[in-house]
Amino acid sequence: MLEDNRDSMVVSIGIVLLSLVFFLYWHLRELRRLRHHHYGHYDEESESTKRKTSISIFANDLIFCKGTLDLQVDNARVLADLASKCSLYLFIQVENEDDVEVILQELEQCDAFKGELKKHRVLFSHTSSGRASMVRQLQPMVHVESNVTVANAIDGRIANLAKFKVTEKTAHDDPDKAVTEDGTVFVFSAEDVVDIIQPFIVLT
Repeated sequence: MLEDNRDSMVVSIGIVLLSLVFFLYWHLRELRRLRHHHYGHYDEESESTKRKTSISIFANDLIFCKGTLDLQVDNARVLADLASKCSLYLFIQVENEDDVEVILQELEQCDAFKGELKKHRVLFSHTSSGRASMVRQLQPMVHVESNVTVANAIDGRIANLAKFKVTEKTAHDDPDKAVTEDGTVFVFSAEDVVDIIQPFIVLT
């Protein structure tokens, strides 16, 4: 009698467990279907973004006239176009909050945000040490930097570091002066920086 009761209890428990498994399976399938129906476009965009290499660039020396915040439109557009090939973050150093608004307006006016460069990925800092901290937190696949102090602060703390220095066209054309002993690459324009980054731009 006890064995019959035990067998009956085991069967009942088995039925309950099977029912629970079936219910959970059906419920998860419905959630997946509803999520795809309502958020499918967002998921696809997120997956596309995840596949792109994250790259950050200190842009002051590339998109502004030397010693000013006067935008060099051609160079700004070159970097903006780069965002179609990678998850691009631009770091810009400013002295005050007013500069932030002016720079964003200038970038918008030159259609820098018409493509895949996102406004929230233009990151501002007041100091070089602040930028170094932000880069370490961001952890891009490669960061492109022209400031020696920042480069030293993040070297070994991120996956890849590319150092550059803007120079005159004559020096840039001389092969013997193209790269320094510490790996700093002399560039003339934003297009030269894109050439440095190109090997890192891969879709996974």
